[in-house]
Amino acid sequence: MKRPLTQTTAPSMKKVVFTVLGCAMLMFIVAPAWAQVISDQGVCNGALVDGVLGDATGCGALITVTAVNGSGQATAFNVTIPNNNSPANGNPYDGDDDILVGVLNSSGAPLSSLPLTSSDTTFGGIFGFDGDGPCDYTGGAADCLNGPYSEADPNDYEGPDNTFTNISSISCTTTVSGLCYTSGTVTFTTPIPPANSNSCGAPCNSTWFALEGTPNSLILTSESAMLNYPTSANPETEIASFGSGAGAHTAAFTLKTVINPVSVTVTANYVDVGQVGLTNGICPFGTTVAADNDIDCRLALGGFVFDTLVNGDMVVPHCIPYHNYNPVTGTGQCVWYRASTPAVAGTDYTGPVYDGWTFPVDPSLANPSPNPEYPPGWNNQIGRVYDRPGVNLSNAFVADITDFFSSEPSAGGHQSTLNDWVLAAVPNGFEDTEITLVPIPGISPAPYIKGLPMLVALDLEKLGTKIPDPNGLMLPNTIRISTSTSGPAPVSIPVQFPQGLPTTFSNVCTKAYCPLKGVYYIFLSSTPYSTYPKGTTFNMYIGSDLFPQITLQFVVK
Repeated sequence: MKRPLTQTTAPSMKKVVFTVLGCAMLMFIVAPAWAQVISDQGVCNGALVDGVLGDATGCGALITVTAVNGSGQATAFNVTIPNNNSPANGNPYDGDDDILVGVLNSSGAPLSSLPLTSSDTTFGGIFGFDGDGPCDYTGGAADCLNGPYSEADPNDYEGPDNTFTNISSISCTTTVSGLCYTSGTVTFTTPIPPANSNSCGAPCNSTWFALEGTPNSLILTSESAMLNYPTSANPETEIASFGSGAGAHTAAFTLKTVINPVSVTVTANYVDVGQVGLTNGICPFGTTVAADNDIDCRLALGGFVFDTLVNGDMVVPHCIPYHNYNPVTGTGQCVWYRASTPAVAGTDYTGPVYDGWTFPVDPSLANPSPNPEYPPGWNNQIGRVYDRPGVNLSNAFVADITDFFSSEPSAGGHQSTLNDWVLAAVPNGFEDTEITLVPIPGISPAPYIKGLPMLVALDLEKLGTKIPDPNGLMLPNTIRISTSTSGPAPVSIPVQFPQGLPTTFSNVCTKAYCPLKGVYYIFLSSTPYSTYPKGTTFNMYIGSDLFPQITLQFVVK
Protein backbone atom coordinates (compact mmCIF):
# COMPACT_ATOMS: atom_id res chain seq x y z
CA MET A 1 0.00 0.00 0.00
CA LYS A 2 1.43 3.41 -0.98
CA ARG A 3 1.34 6.43 1.36
CA PRO A 4 2.16 9.71 -0.40
CA LEU A 5 3.67 11.48 2.64
CA THR A 6 5.95 8.69 3.85
CA GLN A 7 7.07 6.90 0.70
CA THR A 8 10.89 6.65 0.67
CA THR A 9 11.45 3.87 -1.84
CA ALA A 10 13.23 4.44 -5.12
CA PRO A 11 11.06 5.78 -7.98
CA SER A 12 9.10 3.00 -9.69
CA MET A 13 9.14 2.39 -13.41
CA LYS A 14 5.57 3.71 -13.43
CA LYS A 15 6.79 6.99 -11.91
CA VAL A 16 9.55 7.24 -14.52
CA VAL A 17 6.98 6.79 -17.25
CA PHE A 18 4.75 9.48 -15.80
CA THR A 19 7.74 11.81 -15.37
CA VAL A 20 8.35 11.54 -19.08
CA LEU A 21 4.64 12.12 -19.75
CA GLY A 22 4.72 15.07 -17.38
CA CYS A 23 7.56 16.66 -19.31
CA ALA A 24 5.59 16.23 -22.48
CA MET A 25 2.57 17.87 -20.82
CA LEU A 26 4.75 20.78 -19.68
CA MET A 27 5.68 21.45 -23.29
CA PHE A 28 1.98 21.93 -24.02
CA ILE A 29 1.47 24.12 -20.94
CA VAL A 30 4.13 26.62 -22.10
CA ALA A 31 2.54 26.72 -25.54
CA PRO A 32 1.17 30.05 -26.85
CA ALA A 33 -1.23 31.87 -24.54
CA TRP A 34 -4.16 31.30 -26.88
CA ALA A 35 -4.21 27.57 -26.04
CA GLN A 36 -7.66 26.55 -24.73
CA VAL A 37 -8.05 26.19 -20.96
CA ILE A 38 -10.39 23.28 -20.10
CA SER A 39 -12.25 23.36 -16.78
CA ASP A 40 -13.65 20.39 -14.86
CA GLN A 41 -16.54 22.66 -13.73
CA GLY A 42 -16.04 21.61 -10.12
CA VAL A 43 -17.16 18.05 -10.80
CA CYS A 44 -14.39 16.54 -8.67
CA ASN A 45 -14.51 19.03 -5.78
CA GLY A 46 -16.17 16.41 -3.56
CA ALA A 47 -12.99 14.31 -3.70
CA LEU A 48 -10.79 17.15 -2.42
CA VAL A 49 -9.83 18.07 1.15
CA ASP A 50 -8.59 21.63 1.55
CA GLY A 51 -8.64 21.88 -2.23
CA VAL A 52 -6.40 18.91 -2.98
CA LEU A 53 -6.32 15.14 -3.31
CA GLY A 54 -2.69 14.14 -3.08
CA ASP A 55 -1.08 16.13 -5.91
CA ALA A 56 -4.41 16.84 -7.65
CA THR A 57 -6.58 19.94 -7.52
CA GLY A 58 -9.41 18.51 -9.63
CA CYS A 59 -10.33 15.93 -12.26
CA GLY A 60 -7.54 14.38 -14.28
CA ALA A 61 -10.14 13.42 -16.87
CA LEU A 62 -13.69 14.57 -17.47
CA ILE A 63 -16.14 12.21 -19.18
CA THR A 64 -19.08 14.14 -20.63
CA VAL A 65 -21.93 11.77 -21.47
CA THR A 66 -23.92 13.04 -24.46
CA ALA A 67 -26.40 10.20 -25.05
CA VAL A 68 -28.02 7.34 -23.11
CA ASN A 69 -30.39 4.53 -24.09
CA GLY A 70 -33.77 3.68 -22.59
CA SER A 71 -32.07 1.87 -19.70
CA GLY A 72 -29.95 4.88 -18.82
CA GLN A 73 -26.74 3.32 -20.13
CA ALA A 74 -24.33 5.76 -21.77
CA THR A 75 -24.16 5.28 -25.53
CA ALA A 76 -21.91 8.23 -26.38
CA PHE A 77 -19.42 10.40 -24.49
CA ASN A 78 -16.28 12.44 -24.95
CA VAL A 79 -13.19 12.68 -22.75
CA THR A 80 -11.31 15.90 -22.03
CA ILE A 81 -8.23 16.52 -19.88
CA PRO A 82 -8.86 19.58 -17.66
CA ASN A 83 -5.94 21.85 -16.77
CA ASN A 84 -7.56 24.45 -14.44
CA ASN A 85 -5.01 25.67 -11.89
CA SER A 86 -2.09 23.33 -12.51
CA PRO A 87 -0.89 21.03 -15.29
CA ALA A 88 -3.64 18.45 -15.91
CA ASN A 89 -4.97 19.27 -12.42
CA GLY A 90 -1.94 17.66 -10.81
CA ASN A 91 -2.97 14.15 -11.84
CA PRO A 92 -2.00 11.40 -11.29
CA TYR A 93 -2.97 12.35 -7.78
CA ASP A 94 -0.55 9.83 -6.24
CA GLY A 95 2.29 11.05 -8.47
CA ASP A 96 2.37 7.59 -10.00
CA ASP A 97 -0.62 5.95 -11.68
CA ASP A 98 -3.99 6.96 -10.19
CA ILE A 99 -6.31 9.38 -12.01
CA LEU A 100 -9.31 11.22 -10.57
CA VAL A 101 -12.16 10.96 -13.11
CA GLY A 102 -15.26 13.15 -13.26
CA VAL A 103 -18.54 12.30 -15.00
CA LEU A 104 -20.86 15.02 -16.29
CA ASN A 105 -24.30 14.03 -17.60
CA SER A 106 -25.19 16.25 -20.58
CA SER A 107 -27.43 13.69 -22.28
CA GLY A 108 -30.83 15.12 -21.38
CA ALA A 109 -31.89 11.92 -19.57
CA PRO A 110 -30.88 10.15 -16.31
CA LEU A 111 -27.57 8.28 -16.47
CA SER A 112 -27.57 4.83 -14.80
CA SER A 113 -24.38 3.16 -16.04
CA LEU A 114 -21.19 3.88 -17.94
CA PRO A 115 -19.40 0.96 -19.64
CA LEU A 116 -15.70 1.73 -20.12
CA THR A 117 -12.70 0.08 -21.70
CA SER A 118 -9.19 1.17 -22.58
CA SER A 119 -6.42 -0.56 -24.50
CA ASP A 120 -3.79 1.02 -22.23
CA THR A 121 -2.15 -1.71 -20.10
CA THR A 122 0.78 0.38 -18.80
CA PHE A 123 -0.41 0.14 -15.20
CA GLY A 124 -2.34 -3.12 -15.29
CA GLY A 125 -5.45 -1.72 -16.98
CA ILE A 126 -7.80 1.07 -15.91
CA PHE A 127 -9.58 -1.29 -13.46
CA GLY A 128 -6.33 -2.87 -12.20
CA PHE A 129 -6.63 -1.27 -8.76
CA ASP A 130 -3.64 -1.51 -6.44
CA GLY A 131 -5.00 -0.39 -3.07
CA ASP A 132 -4.58 3.37 -2.96
CA GLY A 133 -7.88 4.93 -3.97
CA PRO A 134 -8.78 8.55 -3.07
CA CYS A 135 -9.77 7.57 0.50
CA ASP A 136 -6.11 6.72 1.16
CA TYR A 137 -5.16 10.36 0.51
CA THR A 138 -7.79 12.17 2.58
CA GLY A 139 -7.51 10.55 5.96
CA GLY A 140 -11.05 9.28 5.60
CA ALA A 141 -12.52 12.68 4.82
CA ALA A 142 -13.65 11.77 1.29
CA ASP A 143 -14.52 8.69 -0.72
CA CYS A 144 -14.80 6.41 2.29
CA LEU A 145 -18.47 5.76 1.77
CA ASN A 146 -18.08 2.04 2.43
CA GLY A 147 -15.24 2.46 4.90
CA PRO A 148 -11.62 2.25 3.79
CA TYR A 149 -10.74 -1.05 2.08
CA SER A 150 -14.22 -2.44 2.55
CA GLU A 151 -15.40 -5.64 0.96
CA ALA A 152 -17.71 -3.63 -1.29
CA ASP A 153 -14.84 -1.44 -2.53
CA PRO A 154 -11.59 -3.10 -1.38
CA ASN A 155 -9.29 -0.58 -3.06
CA ASP A 156 -11.62 2.41 -2.52
CA TYR A 157 -11.63 3.80 -6.04
CA GLU A 158 -15.41 4.10 -6.21
CA GLY A 159 -16.84 7.55 -5.67
CA PRO A 160 -20.17 8.64 -4.19
CA ASP A 161 -23.19 6.73 -5.46
CA ASN A 162 -21.25 4.47 -7.84
CA THR A 163 -19.95 0.92 -7.98
CA PHE A 164 -17.76 -1.06 -10.39
CA THR A 165 -19.10 -4.23 -12.04
CA ASN A 166 -18.41 -6.49 -15.04
CA ILE A 167 -14.65 -6.03 -14.74
CA SER A 168 -12.80 -8.18 -17.31
CA SER A 169 -9.15 -8.80 -18.10
CA ILE A 170 -6.80 -9.50 -20.98
CA SER A 171 -3.45 -11.25 -21.09
CA CYS A 172 -0.55 -8.80 -20.70
CA THR A 173 3.09 -8.54 -19.71
CA THR A 174 2.91 -5.49 -17.42
CA THR A 175 1.72 -7.29 -14.28
CA VAL A 176 3.04 -10.19 -12.23
CA SER A 177 -0.22 -12.07 -12.69
CA GLY A 178 -0.08 -11.68 -16.47
CA LEU A 179 -3.55 -10.09 -16.49
CA CYS A 180 -4.61 -6.50 -17.12
CA TYR A 181 -8.09 -5.34 -16.15
CA THR A 182 -9.08 -3.19 -19.10
CA SER A 183 -12.90 -3.18 -19.11
CA GLY A 184 -15.71 -2.62 -16.63
CA THR A 185 -18.95 -0.80 -15.93
CA VAL A 186 -19.48 2.11 -13.56
CA THR A 187 -23.02 1.79 -12.18
CA PHE A 188 -24.69 4.75 -10.48
CA THR A 189 -26.87 3.62 -7.56
CA THR A 190 -29.10 6.65 -8.02
CA PRO A 191 -29.12 7.71 -11.70
CA ILE A 192 -27.31 10.99 -12.35
CA PRO A 193 -29.89 13.58 -13.40
CA PRO A 194 -29.44 15.40 -16.68
CA ALA A 195 -28.27 18.99 -16.87
CA ASN A 196 -30.95 21.66 -16.53
CA SER A 197 -33.42 19.28 -14.87
CA ASN A 198 -34.93 21.50 -12.14
CA SER A 199 -32.11 23.96 -12.82
CA CYS A 200 -29.57 21.27 -12.11
CA GLY A 201 -26.02 21.92 -13.21
CA ALA A 202 -22.59 20.75 -12.14
CA PRO A 203 -22.04 19.26 -9.69
CA CYS A 204 -25.59 17.92 -9.13
CA ASN A 205 -25.59 16.29 -12.58
CA SER A 206 -22.17 14.82 -12.01
CA THR A 207 -20.05 12.54 -9.86
CA TRP A 208 -16.50 11.20 -9.71
CA PHE A 209 -14.38 8.08 -9.14
CA ALA A 210 -10.78 7.00 -9.77
CA LEU A 211 -9.05 4.77 -12.32
CA GLU A 212 -5.54 3.51 -13.00
CA GLY A 213 -3.43 4.96 -15.79
CA THR A 214 -4.07 7.26 -18.70
CA PRO A 215 -7.73 8.16 -19.22
CA ASN A 216 -7.65 9.64 -22.74
CA SER A 217 -8.05 6.23 -24.40
CA LEU A 218 -11.36 5.44 -22.69
CA ILE A 219 -14.07 4.07 -24.98
CA LEU A 220 -17.45 2.37 -24.57
CA THR A 221 -17.82 -1.35 -23.92
CA SER A 222 -21.26 -1.39 -25.56
CA GLU A 223 -23.75 0.76 -27.42
CA SER A 224 -27.51 0.35 -27.84
CA ALA A 225 -30.09 1.59 -30.33
CA MET A 226 -33.89 1.33 -30.39
CA LEU A 227 -35.61 0.17 -33.60
CA ASN A 228 -39.36 0.64 -34.05
CA TYR A 229 -41.33 -1.36 -36.62
CA PRO A 230 -44.83 -0.23 -37.64
CA THR A 231 -47.53 -2.74 -38.53
CA SER A 232 -46.98 -3.87 -42.12
CA ALA A 233 -47.92 -6.73 -44.43
CA ASN A 234 -44.68 -6.10 -46.36
CA PRO A 235 -41.07 -6.52 -45.22
CA GLU A 236 -39.91 -3.74 -42.90
CA THR A 237 -36.23 -2.84 -42.46
CA GLU A 238 -34.73 -0.74 -39.69
CA ILE A 239 -31.02 0.08 -39.27
CA ALA A 240 -29.04 0.52 -36.05
CA SER A 241 -25.88 2.64 -36.36
CA PHE A 242 -22.97 2.37 -33.96
CA GLY A 243 -19.57 3.98 -33.50
CA SER A 244 -18.40 7.03 -35.42
CA GLY A 245 -15.97 8.02 -38.13
CA ALA A 246 -13.71 5.19 -39.26
CA GLY A 247 -15.14 3.01 -36.47
CA ALA A 248 -18.78 3.27 -37.57
CA HIS A 249 -20.72 0.07 -38.25
CA THR A 250 -24.37 -0.79 -38.81
CA ALA A 251 -26.78 -3.64 -38.16
CA ALA A 252 -29.95 -3.83 -40.27
CA PHE A 253 -32.87 -6.17 -39.55
CA THR A 254 -35.77 -6.96 -41.86
CA LEU A 255 -38.99 -8.49 -40.52
CA LYS A 256 -41.03 -10.30 -43.17
CA THR A 257 -44.34 -8.97 -41.82
CA VAL A 258 -45.20 -6.97 -38.70
CA ILE A 259 -48.53 -8.02 -37.18
CA ASN A 260 -48.32 -5.68 -34.18
CA PRO A 261 -45.95 -2.73 -33.70
CA VAL A 262 -42.56 -4.06 -32.60
CA SER A 263 -39.77 -2.31 -30.66
CA VAL A 264 -36.32 -3.88 -30.65
CA THR A 265 -33.30 -2.87 -28.57
CA VAL A 266 -30.11 -3.71 -30.45
CA THR A 267 -26.90 -3.71 -28.41
CA ALA A 268 -23.41 -3.89 -29.89
CA ASN A 269 -21.08 -5.36 -27.26
CA TYR A 270 -17.34 -4.64 -27.62
CA VAL A 271 -14.63 -6.98 -26.39
CA ASP A 272 -10.92 -6.23 -26.82
CA VAL A 273 -9.24 -8.57 -29.30
CA GLY A 274 -6.76 -11.03 -27.84
CA GLN A 275 -8.41 -11.57 -24.46
CA VAL A 276 -7.39 -15.10 -23.48
CA GLY A 277 -10.46 -17.32 -23.32
CA LEU A 278 -12.68 -14.57 -24.74
CA THR A 279 -11.53 -13.34 -28.16
CA ASN A 280 -8.31 -15.05 -29.21
CA GLY A 281 -9.89 -17.87 -31.24
CA ILE A 282 -9.08 -20.46 -28.56
CA CYS A 283 -11.54 -21.88 -26.00
CA PRO A 284 -9.68 -23.37 -23.00
CA PHE A 285 -9.96 -27.09 -22.36
CA GLY A 286 -12.80 -28.19 -20.11
CA THR A 287 -15.05 -25.14 -20.52
CA THR A 288 -18.70 -26.07 -20.04
CA VAL A 289 -20.30 -22.65 -19.46
CA ALA A 290 -19.43 -19.36 -21.16
CA ALA A 291 -20.13 -15.77 -20.16
CA ASP A 292 -21.74 -13.54 -22.77
CA ASN A 293 -18.44 -11.83 -23.64
CA ASP A 294 -16.68 -15.20 -23.94
CA ILE A 295 -17.13 -15.34 -27.70
CA ASP A 296 -14.61 -18.17 -28.17
CA CYS A 297 -16.31 -20.62 -25.85
CA ARG A 298 -19.81 -19.63 -26.97
CA LEU A 299 -18.70 -20.83 -30.42
CA ALA A 300 -17.05 -23.96 -29.04
CA LEU A 301 -20.13 -24.92 -27.02
CA GLY A 302 -22.19 -24.48 -30.18
CA GLY A 303 -20.14 -27.11 -32.02
CA PHE A 304 -17.78 -24.92 -34.06
CA VAL A 305 -14.50 -26.54 -33.00
CA PHE A 306 -12.09 -26.86 -35.94
CA ASP A 307 -9.11 -28.34 -34.15
CA THR A 308 -7.98 -29.43 -30.70
CA LEU A 309 -4.48 -28.52 -29.55
CA VAL A 310 -2.16 -30.80 -27.61
CA ASN A 311 -3.23 -29.27 -24.29
CA GLY A 312 -6.91 -29.81 -25.10
CA ASP A 313 -7.67 -26.19 -25.98
CA MET A 314 -10.14 -25.82 -28.85
CA VAL A 315 -9.57 -23.77 -32.02
CA VAL A 316 -12.74 -21.91 -33.02
CA PRO A 317 -13.62 -19.10 -35.47
CA HIS A 318 -11.91 -15.85 -34.51
CA CYS A 319 -14.29 -12.91 -34.00
CA ILE A 320 -13.41 -10.09 -36.39
CA PRO A 321 -12.04 -7.05 -34.46
CA TYR A 322 -13.34 -4.36 -36.82
CA HIS A 323 -14.48 -1.87 -34.17
CA ASN A 324 -11.82 0.75 -33.36
CA TYR A 325 -9.31 -1.28 -35.38
CA ASN A 326 -5.76 0.12 -35.44
CA PRO A 327 -3.87 -1.21 -38.50
CA VAL A 328 -0.52 -0.16 -37.02
CA THR A 329 -0.84 -2.12 -33.78
CA GLY A 330 -3.26 -4.73 -35.13
CA THR A 331 -5.56 -4.13 -32.17
CA GLY A 332 -9.32 -3.62 -32.23
CA GLN A 333 -12.51 -4.81 -30.66
CA CYS A 334 -14.74 -7.74 -31.53
CA VAL A 335 -18.47 -7.10 -31.66
CA TRP A 336 -21.32 -9.39 -30.72
CA TYR A 337 -24.86 -8.14 -31.16
CA ARG A 338 -28.00 -8.80 -29.17
CA ALA A 339 -31.53 -7.91 -30.27
CA SER A 340 -33.97 -7.83 -27.34
CA THR A 341 -37.73 -7.43 -27.72
CA PRO A 342 -40.90 -8.35 -25.87
CA ALA A 343 -42.43 -9.18 -29.26
CA VAL A 344 -43.12 -12.84 -30.02
CA ALA A 345 -42.23 -14.41 -33.35
CA GLY A 346 -45.35 -15.74 -35.04
CA THR A 347 -47.61 -13.53 -32.92
CA ASP A 348 -46.21 -10.01 -33.39
CA TYR A 349 -44.02 -10.61 -36.44
CA THR A 350 -43.19 -13.38 -38.88
CA GLY A 351 -39.82 -14.61 -40.02
CA PRO A 352 -37.46 -15.20 -41.47
CA VAL A 353 -35.57 -12.25 -40.03
CA TYR A 354 -32.96 -11.02 -42.50
CA ASP A 355 -29.85 -9.43 -41.02
CA GLY A 356 -27.22 -7.28 -42.67
CA TRP A 357 -24.04 -5.76 -41.26
CA THR A 358 -21.57 -3.22 -42.62
CA PHE A 359 -18.28 -2.52 -40.90
CA PRO A 360 -15.28 -0.27 -41.59
CA VAL A 361 -12.48 -2.80 -42.15
CA ASP A 362 -11.95 -6.55 -42.47
CA PRO A 363 -8.61 -6.95 -40.64
CA SER A 364 -6.28 -9.80 -41.43
CA LEU A 365 -5.97 -12.42 -38.70
CA ALA A 366 -3.02 -14.24 -40.26
CA ASN A 367 0.55 -13.58 -41.40
CA PRO A 368 1.38 -13.26 -38.62
CA SER A 369 -1.32 -14.85 -36.51
CA PRO A 370 -2.49 -12.70 -33.57
CA ASN A 371 -2.23 -15.75 -31.34
CA PRO A 372 1.02 -17.73 -30.95
CA GLU A 373 -0.98 -20.70 -29.63
CA TYR A 374 -2.31 -21.20 -33.18
CA PRO A 375 0.37 -19.97 -35.63
CA PRO A 376 -1.60 -20.65 -38.86
CA GLY A 377 -4.04 -17.92 -37.88
CA TRP A 378 -7.54 -17.33 -39.26
CA ASN A 379 -8.83 -16.50 -42.73
CA ASN A 380 -10.60 -13.14 -42.79
CA GLN A 381 -11.68 -13.79 -46.39
CA ILE A 382 -13.94 -16.60 -45.19
CA GLY A 383 -15.98 -14.74 -42.61
CA ARG A 384 -19.17 -16.27 -41.29
CA VAL A 385 -22.20 -15.12 -39.30
CA TYR A 386 -22.85 -17.26 -36.22
CA ASP A 387 -26.19 -17.21 -34.42
CA ARG A 388 -27.59 -17.99 -31.00
CA PRO A 389 -31.35 -18.57 -31.49
CA GLY A 390 -33.53 -16.47 -29.24
CA VAL A 391 -35.36 -19.55 -27.97
CA ASN A 392 -32.12 -21.07 -26.63
CA LEU A 393 -31.63 -20.83 -22.87
CA SER A 394 -27.93 -21.45 -23.50
CA ASN A 395 -26.00 -18.52 -24.98
CA ALA A 396 -23.94 -20.75 -27.31
CA PHE A 397 -23.65 -19.78 -30.97
CA VAL A 398 -25.14 -22.94 -32.49
CA ALA A 399 -25.85 -22.03 -36.14
CA ASP A 400 -23.95 -20.73 -39.15
CA ILE A 401 -26.60 -18.51 -40.76
CA THR A 402 -24.37 -16.81 -43.35
CA ASP A 403 -26.06 -15.71 -46.56
CA PHE A 404 -23.06 -13.75 -47.79
CA PHE A 405 -19.75 -12.31 -46.63
CA SER A 406 -18.24 -9.53 -48.70
CA SER A 407 -14.86 -7.84 -48.73
CA GLU A 408 -16.66 -4.46 -49.05
CA PRO A 409 -16.84 -5.31 -46.08
CA SER A 410 -20.33 -6.48 -45.18
CA ALA A 411 -22.18 -9.66 -44.25
CA GLY A 412 -25.71 -11.00 -44.05
CA GLY A 413 -27.75 -13.92 -42.81
CA HIS A 414 -31.23 -14.95 -41.78
CA GLN A 415 -33.01 -16.97 -39.13
CA SER A 416 -36.48 -17.33 -37.63
CA THR A 417 -36.21 -14.96 -34.63
CA LEU A 418 -34.31 -11.98 -33.25
CA ASN A 419 -31.38 -13.08 -31.07
CA ASP A 420 -27.53 -12.93 -30.75
CA TRP A 421 -24.97 -12.80 -33.55
CA VAL A 422 -21.22 -12.52 -34.10
CA LEU A 423 -19.09 -12.21 -37.24
CA ALA A 424 -16.04 -14.47 -37.12
CA ALA A 425 -13.32 -15.82 -39.44
CA VAL A 426 -12.62 -19.53 -39.78
CA PRO A 427 -9.16 -20.99 -39.07
CA ASN A 428 -6.60 -21.41 -41.81
CA GLY A 429 -5.74 -24.89 -43.01
CA PHE A 430 -9.25 -26.28 -43.52
CA GLU A 431 -10.08 -25.19 -47.08
CA ASP A 432 -11.46 -27.28 -49.94
CA THR A 433 -11.57 -26.66 -53.64
CA GLU A 434 -15.17 -26.07 -54.76
CA ILE A 435 -16.21 -27.17 -58.26
CA THR A 436 -19.68 -26.03 -59.32
CA LEU A 437 -21.45 -28.75 -61.30
CA VAL A 438 -24.90 -27.16 -61.73
CA PRO A 439 -25.47 -24.45 -62.93
CA ILE A 440 -23.10 -25.52 -65.69
CA PRO A 441 -19.83 -23.59 -65.39
CA GLY A 442 -19.20 -21.09 -68.18
CA ILE A 443 -22.87 -20.36 -68.85
CA SER A 444 -23.89 -17.08 -67.21
CA PRO A 445 -26.57 -16.26 -66.43
CA ALA A 446 -27.56 -19.89 -66.03
CA PRO A 447 -31.07 -20.60 -67.36
CA TYR A 448 -33.75 -22.21 -65.20
CA ILE A 449 -37.26 -23.17 -66.30
CA LYS A 450 -40.14 -21.40 -64.57
CA GLY A 451 -42.19 -23.74 -62.38
CA LEU A 452 -39.55 -26.50 -62.21
CA PRO A 453 -37.18 -27.28 -59.33
CA MET A 454 -33.80 -25.52 -59.70
CA LEU A 455 -30.92 -27.95 -59.11
CA VAL A 456 -27.69 -26.65 -57.57
CA ALA A 457 -24.82 -29.13 -57.23
CA LEU A 458 -21.15 -28.85 -56.34
CA ASP A 459 -18.12 -31.04 -55.72
CA LEU A 460 -15.71 -30.53 -52.81
CA GLU A 461 -12.13 -31.77 -53.04
CA LYS A 462 -9.37 -31.51 -50.48
CA LEU A 463 -7.26 -28.47 -51.34
CA GLY A 464 -4.53 -29.33 -53.86
CA THR A 465 -5.77 -32.90 -54.38
CA LYS A 466 -8.49 -34.83 -56.20
CA ILE A 467 -9.65 -36.43 -52.96
CA PRO A 468 -13.39 -35.80 -52.32
CA ASP A 469 -14.42 -34.31 -48.99
CA PRO A 470 -17.42 -36.13 -47.48
CA ASN A 471 -17.49 -33.91 -44.37
CA GLY A 472 -18.85 -30.72 -45.87
CA LEU A 473 -22.05 -30.90 -43.80
CA MET A 474 -20.62 -32.18 -40.52
CA LEU A 475 -20.06 -29.59 -37.78
CA PRO A 476 -18.16 -27.40 -37.69
CA ASN A 477 -18.54 -27.41 -41.49
CA THR A 478 -21.56 -25.98 -43.28
CA ILE A 479 -22.66 -25.12 -46.84
CA ARG A 480 -25.32 -22.44 -47.30
CA ILE A 481 -27.06 -20.87 -50.26
CA SER A 482 -28.87 -17.55 -50.70
CA THR A 483 -30.11 -15.39 -53.56
CA SER A 484 -30.68 -11.74 -54.37
CA THR A 485 -31.47 -9.42 -57.22
CA SER A 486 -28.44 -8.38 -59.25
CA GLY A 487 -27.19 -4.85 -59.83
CA PRO A 488 -25.49 -2.19 -57.68
CA ALA A 489 -27.99 -2.48 -54.79
CA PRO A 490 -28.97 -6.17 -54.54
CA VAL A 491 -32.05 -7.08 -52.50
CA SER A 492 -32.14 -10.45 -50.71
CA ILE A 493 -34.73 -12.91 -51.97
CA PRO A 494 -35.58 -15.66 -49.47
CA VAL A 495 -34.99 -19.03 -51.09
CA GLN A 496 -37.95 -21.42 -51.29
CA PHE A 497 -37.91 -25.20 -51.66
CA PRO A 498 -40.13 -27.58 -53.62
CA GLN A 499 -42.59 -29.38 -51.36
CA GLY A 500 -41.24 -32.63 -49.96
CA LEU A 501 -37.59 -31.94 -50.82
CA PRO A 502 -34.75 -31.13 -48.34
CA THR A 503 -34.35 -27.51 -47.26
CA THR A 504 -30.58 -27.78 -46.77
CA PHE A 505 -27.75 -29.22 -48.84
CA SER A 506 -27.54 -33.01 -48.99
CA ASN A 507 -24.64 -35.33 -49.76
CA VAL A 508 -25.12 -37.57 -52.79
CA CYS A 509 -23.63 -40.44 -50.81
CA THR A 510 -21.52 -40.81 -47.70
CA LYS A 511 -20.39 -44.43 -48.06
CA ALA A 512 -16.63 -44.88 -48.32
CA TYR A 513 -16.77 -46.74 -51.65
CA CYS A 514 -19.00 -44.18 -53.39
CA PRO A 515 -17.03 -42.22 -56.01
CA LEU A 516 -19.39 -39.22 -55.61
CA LYS A 517 -19.02 -38.84 -51.84
CA GLY A 518 -17.81 -35.23 -52.23
CA VAL A 519 -20.88 -34.13 -54.24
CA TYR A 520 -23.58 -32.01 -52.58
CA TYR A 521 -26.90 -30.82 -53.96
CA ILE A 522 -30.06 -28.89 -53.21
CA PHE A 523 -33.24 -28.03 -55.14
CA LEU A 524 -34.67 -24.52 -55.06
CA SER A 525 -38.12 -23.42 -56.15
CA SER A 526 -38.30 -20.92 -59.03
CA THR A 527 -41.45 -19.37 -57.53
CA PRO A 528 -39.97 -16.22 -55.90
CA TYR A 529 -38.08 -15.28 -59.07
CA SER A 530 -40.98 -15.80 -61.46
CA THR A 531 -42.72 -12.69 -60.14
CA TYR A 532 -39.97 -10.48 -61.60
CA PRO A 533 -40.04 -9.26 -65.24
CA LYS A 534 -38.92 -11.76 -67.85
CA GLY A 535 -35.17 -11.71 -68.37
CA THR A 536 -34.35 -10.44 -64.85
CA THR A 537 -30.93 -11.63 -63.71
CA PHE A 538 -30.41 -12.86 -60.14
CA ASN A 539 -27.38 -13.59 -57.95
CA MET A 540 -26.82 -16.93 -56.23
CA TYR A 541 -24.35 -17.12 -53.32
CA ILE A 542 -22.85 -20.41 -52.12
CA GLY A 543 -20.81 -20.07 -48.95
CA SER A 544 -18.98 -22.28 -46.48
CA ASP A 545 -16.14 -22.32 -44.00
CA LEU A 546 -14.40 -24.71 -46.41
CA PHE A 547 -13.99 -22.48 -49.48
CA PRO A 548 -14.30 -18.83 -50.53
CA GLN A 549 -17.80 -17.65 -51.35
CA ILE A 550 -19.07 -18.49 -54.83
CA THR A 551 -21.27 -15.97 -56.68
CA LEU A 552 -23.23 -17.16 -59.74
CA GLN A 553 -25.88 -15.51 -61.88
CA PHE A 554 -29.09 -17.12 -63.14
CA VAL A 555 -32.28 -16.18 -64.97
CA VAL A 556 -35.68 -17.86 -64.82
CA LYS A 557 -37.08 -18.44 -68.34
